[in-house]
Amino acid sequence: MGCLGAAALGVSADSSGVRSWDVYPGTGDRVGFTLLSPATTGVRFTNILTGDLSLTNAVAHNGSGVALGDVDGDGWQDIYFC
Repeated sequence: MGCLGAAALGVSADSSGVRSWDVYPGTGDRVGFTLLSPATTGVRFTNILTGDLSLTNAVAHNGSGVALGDVDGDGWQDIYFC
């Protein structure tokens, strides 16, 4: 399984070199995300907390987020877990 490159997605760039494209929901009956295994995606991540941090900080317990973007300009989405 792979991602389509920027050219295949019709990515446009402004004068500063920032690239972007519109994203539209699918037309099927299902909405949302589909859970895929790490074996399928090649992405493995575990939010490990030590001590009492998970008891006193809900953000740390749940993880603070994920960001995706082509940071290095290679046409592939880079994933950053926070």
